[in-house]
Amino acid sequence: MTTPYGKSSRPAAAEIPTDQAVGNAYPPLKAGSLVRVGTQNAVVEGSEPGFPKTYYKVRYDSNKQSARVPGTEVFRRDPVEIPGVATPMPPSRDAMHYVFFDPGDIKEPDSFLIKFQVNGGPVEQKVKKTRKGLLEMRADDHTRELKSVGEPKVSEPKYGLDATFGKLAQMRVAEAGYDDEGLHFTIKIWCNAEHMAKPYDLMVVYLDSAMDTVLDTVAIISPPEGHNTVELEATYTWAQLCALYHVTPEHGQSPRAALTSYLPQVGIRVVWMDAGTTASANSINHYSGGMDAKHGTGVVPIRTITIEDLKESETVRKLKWNAAEPLRDHRPVYRAFSDLLQPGKELATTLEAESEFQVSAEQYAKVLSLMAELRRSGDLQKKFGIVKMERDKKPDGKENDGPVVCHDFYYDVPGYSLLKRKIVLRRRSVPANDGAGVFLFACKGASFADSSEKIRLATQCHLIPGHKIERLIAFLTDTTNIDNAFARVLRDALGKEHPLLDPAGWAKLGQVMTVVSRRTKYSLELPYATTVEFSADEAEVTIDTRTAKVYSIEFGVGHPGLQVLNTATTTASTTGSSSGGGTPKGKPTRVLVERPYHVPADLRNPDLFTKPDYVQYRTLRDQLLTHLFGSKPDLQPGGNKAHTLATILKLI
Repeated sequence: MTTPYGKSSRPAAAEIPTDQAVGNAYPPLKAGSLVRVGTQNAVVEGSEPGFPKTYYKVRYDSNKQSARVPGTEVFRRDPVEIPGVATPMPPSRDAMHYVFFDPGDIKEPDSFLIKFQVNGGPVEQKVKKTRKGLLEMRADDHTRELKSVGEPKVSEPKYGLDATFGKLAQMRVAEAGYDDEGLHFTIKIWCNAEHMAKPYDLMVVYLDSAMDTVLDTVAIISPPEGHNTVELEATYTWAQLCALYHVTPEHGQSPRAALTSYLPQVGIRVVWMDAGTTASANSINHYSGGMDAKHGTGVVPIRTITIEDLKESETVRKLKWNAAEPLRDHRPVYRAFSDLLQPGKELATTLEAESEFQVSAEQYAKVLSLMAELRRSGDLQKKFGIVKMERDKKPDGKENDGPVVCHDFYYDVPGYSLLKRKIVLRRRSVPANDGAGVFLFACKGASFADSSEKIRLATQCHLIPGHKIERLIAFLTDTTNIDNAFARVLRDALGKEHPLLDPAGWAKLGQVMTVVSRRTKYSLELPYATTVEFSADEAEVTIDTRTAKVYSIEFGVGHPGLQVLNTATTTASTTGSSSGGGTPKGKPTRVLVERPYHVPADLRNPDLFTKPDYVQYRTLRDQLLTHLFGSKPDLQPGGNKAHTLATILKLI
């Protein structure tokens, strides 16, 4: 297929999964049928019809290995034709970064017709996800929903260029607040200039009422060539927000009071549309912000968040790997410790899906060599299903060409009570990245295991340098502020009867060791925007005249993947929210606060191990371990370098 950018490497027909498993269908699928198992593409090699289950023998595309799986886990893949649409895919670009449009038509199309098979029958689906189509849907939504209250005020986008930006594309809420008029916010968006789509980046700004639930489409944005930043301002009146959420104020009730009785906060989310991840024209490839505050931004309170709100939110388990929020006056924990916690910096919690292994010096050198080879070889990356592989980056966006030196300062009380329980309380400093006044404090807490897999609960925050030790101890032992996630993670790791639950036990808290690590780190992007992080560490500590060194490697889920893996078969709505979630219909529902932190109960959840991005991470980890160490690697589990080094030095 020829485009204005040369010959496209994308075939005229693509493959998409249907949204219904094969199950016990009879006759069973024939050998050679294209299927999907979990997140992996495969080919049917044979079948075993039976009751209550039919089993299939499939061969995975990624590693050419065969497996026997039940039909309930097998999904059909069928060809999809998108007629009359040239795909603007430049030969030098990754297939993850282009959008559908018609370069031969002066009038840009408002939709695409997609044809595919479901249960053996042909289906056609009209998808209005071009720039023009999205604008038309937004206009239709506003005509229907806002006819009596007027349009929200949305400024014209202000475009710019930031040549130094080299991170993952992201949005930041620069300003946000509410008053008697309504909700006001200003956002800034950065795109990575090296990975912007062709012929243009297509972004949609959403106002969300709940997780992935669209209240309104704020704007559709395509930066002109030569620009990679966008600034945008918007104002929604309380009456407009009520109309969008279908709230009718009672007699004598203000629109503001009516709305906030249902919604305590809203989310601002930017999505990047892409034709490379699925065959559905321009589906979501990446997002920033939203109710889960991806990249630490996006959640905007529209009333005061109370302790009661937070308590109620803890009745719902949180499955996201990361939870964070910049600290401001609306958080009880910040109001209590504003002399200790840096304003505007995140108090974060993480469900760390990590696998760590100790290796010998010889194995460590071999690992570095093989990972460097993998970084250079596109064919080898393709073998493992890796879409993109990068080294960790400097603040200017350029990749590091060598290991990064980290200094970890570990804190404990006399007798090493924390290290004995494998609890890490540390400050980390990376000189090349830290700015003036940075004091990043972290706690690695309890773990939850499912068979051989483990997930750990961790937390971190930014402290004000020069703080009083008494205030730090008060923060660590705080039981008053329910949103003090740091203290809750630490308390959970200590257990119910530990002496350090009493603030008096912390009186002699201090720095006990400094570990210097030389870290080599890679990010490996998989389909559906899941990123697996790999690091290799050479860690050393010296106490008095004694020195200990340990080598280790670690795999972890970095950037969580998009959870909606079947976007290609989602029926397009007639509203502007068709590509980002559903606009609320009918009677409004009361929404709980989106809790900006994890609690220990979130950790002890077996469902975490079956999340699609965890399955992707585990599959790649096991494949790479075989690649690095052979078919049956006999590796010693790592886990806690400080504990290992303290054991070697006989401190514990």
